[in-house]
Amino acid sequence: MSKLKKYAVVWLPPLLLIIGLIFQDVLVPIAQWLADHVVFCVFYETTGRYCLGCGGTRSLMALLHGDVLRSFHNNPAVIVLAVTAVLLYAEKAAAAFDKKLKLVPRGFVFWGILFALQCIWNIARNFIPAMLPIS
Repeated sequence: MSKLKKYAVVWLPPLLLIIGLIFQDVLVPIAQWLADHVVFCVFYETTGRYCLGCGGTRSLMALLHGDVLRSFHNNPAVIVLAVTAVLLYAEKAAAAFDKKLKLVPRGFVFWGILFALQCIWNIARNFIPAMLPIS
């Protein structure tokens, strides 16, 4: 891997994150407007029940505001995906410098259990009012 490509792999994602944080005052209102006016769930509109993705936008918005607990309450999958993305980035950055690093489990059993827990959480929140997404 060329030296330029190594530095791009290592520095580009944090640089984009820093730019996003700098322009947070512009990006968050745009994302909030999109969440309020564009995003809707066909499953929820049809059945009145929450699907696996319902609450994801609210969860992401809470995460952008730094409210991790509210983000987890709205949809824990967003937190799991964010942590997975960070760990995959760390693996890729280590690989750029020829270091073998394996942080994310690759097994079907791990991801199957995680998906099953997400499904159980989704079913339970449709029947337990305290688990409903927070606006």
